[in-house]
Amino acid sequence: MDNEYIHTGPDAIDFLCDYFSAVEIGKEFKITVTLKNSNSAPSEKSANITIAGFNEARRKELGRLDDITSKNGSVFIYGDNPPDFFLVIKSGGKTNALSLENAAVQPAGFADSLLRITSPKWPRIAAIEIRIRPVINGKNSADYFEKTVLPNIRSGIYLMHIGKWVSKKVYDRSLSREVTDRMSIEEALRTPDKEVLKTMVFGSDIKGFEFNRGDMAKKIPHILRVKQQHNTLKLDFVEFIIEPGVMGREIGAKQTVTTYIYLIGTSFQAPANLLVIRHV
Repeated sequence: MDNEYIHTGPDAIDFLCDYFSAVEIGKEFKITVTLKNSNSAPSEKSANITIAGFNEARRKELGRLDDITSKNGSVFIYGDNPPDFFLVIKSGGKTNALSLENAAVQPAGFADSLLRITSPKWPRIAAIEIRIRPVINGKNSADYFEKTVLPNIRSGIYLMHIGKWVSKKVYDRSLSREVTDRMSIEEALRTPDKEVLKTMVFGSDIKGFEFNRGDMAKKIPHILRVKQQHNTLKLDFVEFIIEPGVMGREIGAKQTVTTYIYLIGTSFQAPANLLVIRHV
């Protein structure tokens, strides 16, 4: 990530205050705290947490009167006059107030899915990361598909549909299909309001499927065979990018929790490059 995306000093506090004030009340996020260890590698602790905005006085000014800062499992900003602001984390029965003076805030991860906060004033904490956007990619995406998506499809908790996504952007033709696929999805997830992608969902019923996991490191593609009523589709691709548990975007599905799985590196002739998973 370029340095222009790093917010420091008062700008870091303003950035966090703006973000925390805009978050939907009660929505849960995953927070990971990386601890410094003098004699070993840094260790991580993760938990689900609710962004509770500001302290009570500031929330009243913003018209947000509900009090969830008392909830165990919340994170909020406390303070009235910069730079005397604190990031307060209530988790595991403990309350930690971390000074935001000299803090740096940086969007990180694929499609800026993480908010990374660091400060030289924190003696034991190397970094705090809040997952602000649900995105799974790389090796973790294949694990998630095998361990979460497939079992739920087989048990009838999820319903799978196939479809296609097409980027509305034109990229340098010297770039590989895999690279431009990843660039398209990353921009689409980072800037959902721009509608970078056009998606289509096919209505054909799926009678069964078979998944053979590949190996990204060895350039061995994943293979998914989807059995429909009259034929079987074979989909070869190098990576999943998964957007889990969001509201459906298609007409008639906007109130349905949906997981979108983008298949990266399919051929131009592939009959599908998108899996749309409806949560029943």
